Amino acid sequence: MDRDIKDELISIIDEIDDENNNLEFGILIAIFTLLILILTIFMPKIYLKHNIYYKSRDLRVLKYQYSALHQENIALKQKLQELKFKNQVVDIIY
Repeated sequence: MDRDIKDELISIIDEIDDENNNLEFGILIAIFTLLILILTIFMPKIYLKHNIYYKSRDLRVLKYQYSALHQENIALKQKLQELKFKNQVVDIIY
């Protein structure tokens, strides 16, 4: 009698254990699905943020270079005007 009760309890425990294993596998599948979904949603956002950051860095460098070249252009135009004036004065003197 005790042997039958033990066997019955062991079989019930095995069934419960099998159900828990199946449940854990289902939860594992759900977690992987959720992870893939989250990555699918957020990876493009992260990619775009990084691209925007690097493009803005490049743009800032180009703006700095443009500003420097613009200032140099102004200085060269002034120097050209000075040389033209000096040339006109020299032509008048001679």
